Amino acid sequence: NDTLLTWQQLEVMQFGPLGSSLTVMGGQDLRARIYSWPLGNRCAVDRETVGERYDDPDALEQIPGVPTGLWAVEYLLFTDDPDNGCPEFDSINTEGTWDSLADTIAQRRLDYAASLGTLVRRRAQELATAWSPDGGNFIEELTDPGRGGAVYGSAQEGLNAVSDAMFYLEKETKDMKLGKPLGITSCTTAQCPEALESPWALRSKEHVLSNLDGFQRLFLGGAPGGDELGFDDLLRDMGADDVADDMATALTDAISATESVPGTFRDALTENEPELRAAHTAIQAVTDILKTDFLSVLDLEAPDRAAGDND
Repeated sequence: NDTLLTWQQLEVMQFGPLGSSLTVMGGQDLRARIYSWPLGNRCAVDRETVGERYDDPDALEQIPGVPTGLWAVEYLLFTDDPDNGCPEFDSINTEGTWDSLADTIAQRRLDYAASLGTLVRRRAQELATAWSPDGGNFIEELTDPGRGGAVYGSAQEGLNAVSDAMFYLEKETKDMKLGKPLGITSCTTAQCPEALESPWALRSKEHVLSNLDGFQRLFLGGAPGGDELGFDDLLRDMGADDVADDMATALTDAISATESVPGTFRDALTENEPELRAAHTAIQAVTDILKTDFLSVLDLEAPDRAAGDND
């Protein structure tokens, strides 16, 4: 759980090596190999649990399409379902393979999770190395942009890459982690509880709080109370103290509103929906500032994926 909560801070920081090579400058697709949410195939995990090809992490990593990463680890460690997630016509059901292994499924899940943990640790080290001055030195792309061969042609371009990543709070945190389960976004029924991010460990609330923490650290340049250079300082240098103060206040309010949701998000959907909606509204207050005054004052462009949003 602690590993996944730390990762949830980084979810809001998908620029550089962590980002997609298709959409992010300098992206190396490392995020996709560590945490694939919202993509996940429970049936595929169960097939691998039966196939028992996970004994060797090196070999496991070479299998095309094999489920890896923290999403699969959560499922393997926290599911208590003795059944599998495959349809009745899948071979592990039609051939009776799953049922025949009933006494060993729990141990197999633990063994599989251990191998995936090894792979996640490797990818995390790869990410750290990519940023390290002694490794890939991606940090130089932000500290010395515009040099020959640099990923970012200017400091402004680097700032825009960071602000693009911050839109995770709008699209993934607000819309997908809260809006969809609440029936506000991309849900055709009153609620879509199956869209909750952490259905087995029941840590969806903690994930959102970690997203907010990560966003806040990007905005401030570090943990609250520090004196690191952040976007708040840039806003103040531009004479926009009011925008910096409004964002800081909105973030504090969003964290407080999310913390105030009683119990788990799953319970809150049925027992405390008004409090869960209040958290959604408070986060939207942050993203409204992000999309308007924040971008305008700092002369930054919204990412393509933010186009067409009518919130």
